[in-house]
Order: sequence, then C-alpha cells, then structure tokens
Amino acid sequence: MATGSQSTGAVDKKKNPAVGALMQPEYEDLVQIFSPTKAMELLPHRDWDCTITLKEGAVPPSAESIPSPKRKNRQWTSTSWRHWKKVHLPLYFSSISQSLLCEEEERWGPCVDYWGLNKLLLQYLYPLPLVPAVLEQLRGARYFTNLDQRSTYHLIWVKEGDEWKTAFSTSTGHYEILPYGLATAPSIFQAYINEF
Repeated sequence: MATGSQSTGAVDKKKNPAVGALMQPEYEDLVQIFSPTKAMELLPHRDWDCTITLKEGAVPPSAESIPSPKRKNRQWTSTSWRHWKKVHLPLYFSSISQSLLCEEEERWGPCVDYWGLNKLLLQYLYPLPLVPAVLEQLRGARYFTNLDQRSTYHLIWVKEGDEWKTAFSTSTGHYEILPYGLATAPSIFQAYINEF
C-alpha cells in the first residue's frame, strides 16, 4: 500500500502484442489487467484506504534504521528499490520512523519493523476467509484458474493524513508506505478483494 499518482485508459494491444494475441475478442477490454505498466499504477482512493487509528493517547514509536551489510545495500538500491520507487514517494519530514530490517534470505528484500506500531493500533475487524470454507467451495470443481493480481497489495492507498505513521528510513532517504507487517493490512486488503 502506498502513495503516488494514477493514470487511466485502456492498454494498446500494439504495445502488448504477446498479451493481445492471446486475448479472445470478448475479453479485449481486460487487456490492461495484464499490463506490467498498469500493474504499477495506484488505484483511486476508495472506502478501503488503510486508516491507521491509534489508541487514545498513544504515540507512535520511532527507531533508527539498522545498518545492513554493504552487499545488501547494493542489492537494495539495484533491485527491490526499482519496484518501490515507482509507487512510494519520498517523505521529507516525519516525527517518527520505523526500523528497516534486512531479511537474510537467498532472495533479499526489505522488511519494515512495525511491531511497536502494531501494539498501538485499534484493530480493523473484517472477516478473513477460512481455508476449510474456501476448499469447500471448490468441491466438485473440474477446472481451475489461477489469477494473480500483480502488486495489488502495494497499490492500495494509506488514508490521507495517516501516511506519516508508516514512515521508515533508508540510506537513500525517508519514505512512507504501508507494506506487509502492519496488523490491519490483511483486513484492508480483504475488504478490497471482496468488492470485486
């Protein structure tokens, strides 16, 4: 979930020949769903914008970024950062900052530590699907389709005025974002999914 700008309009099949060639005529209006560029554009503000409501009197914690190895910094700026910069705008001032941790995995990626902030949040309660119930809906089905809403989770807005609460610092600047890790994020995302 993020902040940024959005553009609209259908995707020209000439610019996406591989996708366009596979689409049946009755689905031509859906070509934009499979566009890599459209997948990086923010959705409009909607009712499911992520509201970050703190408990009465709570003050969000602030922490310094934990230094990462030089090799990880290079990887951050060359790979993950290219994706994040497209949808997350620099925040030049915030009274708080969360820690940016380095996940020590083969495929390295950033991880913002929202543990302290999560303890102060009023929870947004929204029913999440139960695995047994989902499996029951598939009983007797013969054909399955697996569609991935590319990057959608990161393209849902944080409610205007709440962005500063998710701010974090890196060696390249101070940013605002709602990534994985915020306690209310799964419910917000499920509310969005259920609209479609």
